[in-house]
Amino acid sequence: KKTKKKGKDKKKVATEETPPPDEVTAEEDKPNYLIIAHTDSTPFCPIEDIDGNLFVVVINGDIYQVLEDKLEHAFSTNGQPTSIVFDQQGSSFIADTAHQAILSQTMNEHRMETSPVIKDYEGNALKGPHSMILSEKQNALFFTDSGPFGESSLENPC
Repeated sequence: KKTKKKGKDKKKVATEETPPPDEVTAEEDKPNYLIIAHTDSTPFCPIEDIDGNLFVVVINGDIYQVLEDKLEHAFSTNGQPTSIVFDQQGSSFIADTAHQAILSQTMNEHRMETSPVIKDYEGNALKGPHSMILSEKQNALFFTDSGPFGESSLENPC
């Protein structure tokens, strides 16, 4: 036969001290993000190239490299870029609604050249390519083409 002891249960208290947490330096207190502002237009679509350099596109046609304290003009499409991706060779692909094309920028004989590489799909002109992703695994460039005012859709492709 079991009997219950009457009385209050005592909670065990740890007697070992836990070591103090590592000290946090001021550098670690800083947030790990960057706010990018531009007076002429709004930069968007931040992306890194193969060397880890950060770039943004601006709808006025310019592509900027983001430096520690400023935006540095890298090049212009003379159109309306909406996104940019870089391949493993360092070439860039730019979706541009004004050119209604995917542009490529490559270095040829120490000179940067920007030229259209995709202007149509299944015989139909692009209406305004927008967002892109480059899949190295599938060796493919995926992009959307909805036109400047959403002129195309899944039901009504370009």
